[in-house]
Amino acid sequence: MKWLLPALLLAGSFHALPAQDKAQLAEEARVPGNSESGMLGWKWANFAVLVAGIGYLAVKIGGPYFEARTASIRKGLDEADKARQEAGARVAEVNAKLANLGSEIEQLKAMLHAEQERHADRLRREAAEEIARIRTQGEQQIDALAKASRQALKIYSADLAIDLAEQKIRAQLTPDAEERFSHAFLEKLKA
Repeated sequence: MKWLLPALLLAGSFHALPAQDKAQLAEEARVPGNSESGMLGWKWANFAVLVAGIGYLAVKIGGPYFEARTASIRKGLDEADKARQEAGARVAEVNAKLANLGSEIEQLKAMLHAEQERHADRLRREAAEEIARIRTQGEQQIDALAKASRQALKIYSADLAIDLAEQKIRAQLTPDAEERFSHAFLEKLKA
């Protein structure tokens, strides 16, 4: 197998000669005493050595190079196939997500609506509780103010009654009345 390439090169180079050169080479090989015919043998020998050397180098250097190149291409093809499969899997995943996107959006809308309802209900409850607390606090403050006002009114009424009584007593207490009270008091003391 390794010698196939040099043999093909040699056969190809012989067939590549024009028909006229082939005939001339054959004729020169038949003519005895032709000095060029002896040289022709050496030329062919030289050509054969050259082809063998090139073939050897082609097999020695070209074989590993082409094997490495083939392995590199095969590796590249395997990687490309793997990348294509991964890309196909990603495309299928994206397509599945896109197919479910509408239902996911609907689910998100429903969740958002439910969350808004819960939030609105919580705000209504908190507002009702706050109103009730403010109402209770207001009633307590009104009751406290009413009680304080009644107390202040009682005190004021008592002060007015005392002042009125004092004014009446002073109006009724004339110097004659004072003297009568004083005599009556002294009489009680004596007795």
